[in-house]
Amino acid sequence: PGDMSYSGGPAKMKPVTDAIRAISTHPKILGAQGNHDGSEYASLFDAYSNSVTTIGNTSFMSLNSNSGSSAVSFCKANLSRMTGRWKIVFFHHPLYTVKSDHPPDEKGLKGMIPDMEAAHVNMVISAHNHNYQRFAPKNGITYIVSGLGGEGPYPVGSNCSSCPAVAKTYNSKFGTFFGQTSSSSIACKFVAVGGQVIDSFSAS
Repeated sequence: PGDMSYSGGPAKMKPVTDAIRAISTHPKILGAQGNHDGSEYASLFDAYSNSVTTIGNTSFMSLNSNSGSSAVSFCKANLSRMTGRWKIVFFHHPLYTVKSDHPPDEKGLKGMIPDMEAAHVNMVISAHNHNYQRFAPKNGITYIVSGLGGEGPYPVGSNCSSCPAVAKTYNSKFGTFFGQTSSSSIACKFVAVGGQVIDSFSAS
């Protein structure tokens, strides 16, 4: 969900996307533009910001949240294209976040929440704050901040007054968020460098 080109740009990230394509059952690489990613970064992905892609039983919507109004407009106009059993929307700037380096809804994206709820979106994944956060589901949507991909961790503070209840936070080591869909749920986990499973839950 963005900011993968802090150092070295697309050339440095290309071996990673190539490796994922080589080992993946569904070799499609999806990305969303962060505030540190240049426009040329899109060339590394099969689908990038402001796009809808369905892989197996899951539909993904990627948004460029650098322009909040454009992201909200695209979301509202294209939610009907998400025809998969599971619906995941991802973008860089989080709608909800505990107190950290960046505030919640920094780009004015909350206008799309009622539409996502009406469309039965299951999960929203963001980054921007360099830590991991999972919130309890709110009106059917689980909100995730997964920002521990390689830059120094940010602090984890108290929850914001408008945010859903916090289920888990973490900022000790770099790590990756995983989700695997089945017919009945999305099995999720956050794994830190070294293999420790920090968080594990099921979304449905």
